[in-house]
Amino acid sequence: MIRQSMPITAMCAILMHRPRTPIIAGGLFVIDRSWFNHLGKYDTAMDIWGGENFEISFRVWQCGGSLEILPCSRVGHVFRKKHPYVFPEGNANTYIKNTRRTAEVWMDDFSLFYYSARPAARGKSYGDIRGRLELRKKLKCKTFKWYLDNVYPELKVPDDSDSKSGVIKQRQNCLESQRVEGQELPVLTLAPCVGSQGVNAIKQEWVYTHGQQIRQQQHCLSLSTTFPASQVLLLPCNMADGKQRWQKSGTHLEHLVSRFCLDSEMALDGMDSSRMLVISPSLKRRWEGPASSSYVRPPRGSAAFDFSVMSYNILSQELLQDNAYLYRHCDPGILPWNHRLPNLLAEIKQHDADILCLQEVQEDHYENQIKPALLTLGYQCEYKKRTGSKPDGCAIVFKSSRLSLLSSNPIEFLRPGDTLLDRDNVGLVLLLQPHDAASSSGRPTSICVANTHLLYNPRRGDIKLAQLAVLLAEISRFSRPPNGSSSPVVLCGDFNSTPLSPLYRFLTTGRLNYSGLKIGSVSGQENSPRGQRLLPSPIWSHSLGIDHQCQYRNEPAAAASSSSLTEEGASSEPSTPAPETKAEFKRLRIEHNLNLRSTYQHLLPPNGRPEITTHHSRTALTVDYIMYTPDTVTYPNGRGLHLLGRLSLVGQAELEEVNGLPNHHHSSDHLPLLARFRLCR
Repeated sequence: MIRQSMPITAMCAILMHRPRTPIIAGGLFVIDRSWFNHLGKYDTAMDIWGGENFEISFRVWQCGGSLEILPCSRVGHVFRKKHPYVFPEGNANTYIKNTRRTAEVWMDDFSLFYYSARPAARGKSYGDIRGRLELRKKLKCKTFKWYLDNVYPELKVPDDSDSKSGVIKQRQNCLESQRVEGQELPVLTLAPCVGSQGVNAIKQEWVYTHGQQIRQQQHCLSLSTTFPASQVLLLPCNMADGKQRWQKSGTHLEHLVSRFCLDSEMALDGMDSSRMLVISPSLKRRWEGPASSSYVRPPRGSAAFDFSVMSYNILSQELLQDNAYLYRHCDPGILPWNHRLPNLLAEIKQHDADILCLQEVQEDHYENQIKPALLTLGYQCEYKKRTGSKPDGCAIVFKSSRLSLLSSNPIEFLRPGDTLLDRDNVGLVLLLQPHDAASSSGRPTSICVANTHLLYNPRRGDIKLAQLAVLLAEISRFSRPPNGSSSPVVLCGDFNSTPLSPLYRFLTTGRLNYSGLKIGSVSGQENSPRGQRLLPSPIWSHSLGIDHQCQYRNEPAAAASSSSLTEEGASSEPSTPAPETKAEFKRLRIEHNLNLRSTYQHLLPPNGRPEITTHHSRTALTVDYIMYTPDTVTYPNGRGLHLLGRLSLVGQAELEEVNGLPNHHHSSDHLPLLARFRLCR
């Protein structure tokens, strides 16, 4: 700026107009007395002075007035050498309180830029602002965005993508700083969230700065060391200290140096209110393309429908409690349902799949909590509880904005009077139609989605195979009705069988020669299977009405397999293949013609370590799958399901680094599987 002396009269001649200003420079202004009273006078809850020029400037402009500079006015502003008064907390803190009060009343959502510029304001009390907010409402004042657009359009609004402020929350608790007598620095703890008012609320307010620090006044989150379970501390902010840098990773806060996440663990007294803030590792999962191709171009003349599928055994709370010995490795604080439910719902919301296949869904939790939450996310829900007194079941939910339900078929594997099918496991098969789903032939295209949770017992492979035969027969009936149409299949679930097992081989090859196969070896869950009895021939009873190719022989048997059948605008009549002789039925081979393929390869590159989908104190295995019928099987000319990608899995070593499952971040003893498909029609 160049200063040049000139007579007042000459300056007035140059500045004949009255330039408008978005902010008055100080507290010296002229205003009509009655309008000053109408605007609410001064904000008397401000301390001493400092910042009132911002407050009254915003108020004048936003409430119908304007500010003009009068360059030829003759006034004086005399400063004393010494104030005849004192600032209670020092003039800097007084200024911060007053400007923060201004930001909270007048700047709306743009206040985050104030906190980004002045992070020390977080945690400073600014008094009761309800009266000023009521004044703003009474005067029908405009928004701060209007002020920026119309009064100060020259001001460039900075990018807010890396500037955040507010609370840091874990379930119902918030991160809070506390002063401890005899300690110079505040300590961190978790305390019940208290909202936006009061002294405790100030202790729970944090700002994420452009320098990637998490700050409250002059203190920032830092670490004692970068090892797992290191304590998180509040230290004086230092931009040169890399241990004070954090970034958001999904729903977590990740430390940039250690690559671990902000977490909490119970203190030695076992009280929830005295949790310590620590860093803990989280699983690194990424999207990966299939080995064959990462992109599939739809065939000429076809329409493509891309969709995602998630399969997740969410661990029934009653089963967790009944098998508590499996979870002795866990922090007791992460096992209650009120801890696990928010994590599970957050995971579902984060992945935002079009179709969810859930297992171990406890009925009371489903009706009262899970279903209402999924409805708010735009899902339509179908559920089948296990039979008898079992508390849980299977659910298939789908985005109603993308898919419509044609028919729903709940399946009970329990057959009264059948000595083999005497267990309470269930399945669920839906026929879904994508919106705008006309194929190139003009006929609607549907997707058959199935979900199940087979028997766990490693010694009863005969029961697992019989349950699977019922499920495959139902899928065939739904996906390939007698009218000649054919729907691609997505089969999800917890099959309680490993990728090297005969049961898995049967699913993926379509045949199983079980001559000499012991029932304890069918699922591959145990290295030394205890069941030494050979599989009988036939495995299931002829009276079940299902042949060795896992298809119904007649219509009445098909109808009897389902507990109920609901239809919405579609018909699925059972197919009726040629009758099978008892000699054919007793052959030591079973088959199916769905030609299923797994979305996962079950081995991790580059060394071929096994992928793991479930991990607790007794086991670390893959037992969960998303199977699908590829395009070469379902449709000619490349029309059908193409695998576009999947969410990668991890190995046992990675799971042990996060203390197995469940843990602070993952609230089931299973990992969710997620895949993306393209339906070409």
